[in-house]
Amino acid sequence: WDTDDLDAMIGPLWGEMDEEKRIAGWKAVSKYIAEEGYVIPLLQYVQPIVYKDGLTVTPDQSGALQPTLVAPS
Repeated sequence: WDTDDLDAMIGPLWGEMDEEKRIAGWKAVSKYIAEEGYVIPLLQYVQPIVYKDGLTVTPDQSGALQPTLVAPS
């Protein structure tokens, strides 16, 4: 992006020493980008999951099913 608004938000984060403030800042940037329409998701898919007793499925942060996150209960 080559916009003054994002540059003003992102620039200070490169030198932010406080990790919590830095993470919060990047989350705010991501939210701002989505709200302003700088990024528009072009693909959304459905992933059906068959449930079986005796299995534990740990959700992935992305929402996708990861076989490595399925384990016996």
